[in-house]
Amino acid sequence: FGRVGLELAIRYGWNERIGSQFRSCIVDALFELGRYEEAEPIARPVLAGAGFHHTIQWMGTTMARVAVAQGRLEEAHRLVDHIDPTWSTWEEDIFAIVAMVDLARAESRFAFVTSAVEATVEGVLDREVVSPTWGLLGLGVGACADRIVLARRRRRPADVEAAAEQADRWLAILRTVVERPRAEGGAGPFAEAILATAEAEMSRVRGAPDPPPWAEVVEQWAALSHPFQAAYARLRLAEAIL
Repeated sequence: FGRVGLELAIRYGWNERIGSQFRSCIVDALFELGRYEEAEPIARPVLAGAGFHHTIQWMGTTMARVAVAQGRLEEAHRLVDHIDPTWSTWEEDIFAIVAMVDLARAESRFAFVTSAVEATVEGVLDREVVSPTWGLLGLGVGACADRIVLARRRRRPADVEAAAEQADRWLAILRTVVERPRAEGGAGPFAEAILATAEAEMSRVRGAPDPPPWAEVVEQWAALSHPFQAAYARLRLAEAIL
């Protein structure tokens, strides 16, 4: 429906300000569906300046995450480096922070992940939570697991202990954030899948591979038609089995 709407809008014309928001929403959806090649031509006009400041910045954060998912880290840096730190409110800033943390995790820049996640989630339970918070906390827990795996190989027990403490703290916050709305119908399957992924990451944190949680995570992401997360969970499931 979004694609049909875009084609009609292009055919009959639109207000440039509203049009850039429409494109951003479609690109967000294509990113979540793993349809990366389709996202680029839709994003291109906005990244070139066809829109207003807010949506250009928003598009840059989404396309940076697309680049990370495709392994194009130089392109991700180019997009992230053009993000204006004063472009939005706290609720909107978190979209940019998630993109930056996603890139930092891909490059094993764990110090940045720690500082960014800690600064963002401080006091988060005292205010209304916006949806990227779930993903940011999930990225943080996964990055802790990555750091611990690397630290064990390098025989750095202090790093293992520090990362495990962070993972426990961030997972506790994520659980609270996801569980709060359950009495009113729940936060939704996407948030539940993020939480399940973070719970499964804890087997990597503990150094005790556990296939069943990862098998459940695979099913959750597959049901959401999210190929990147499903593939990631399958990788971790294979590791746990071996």
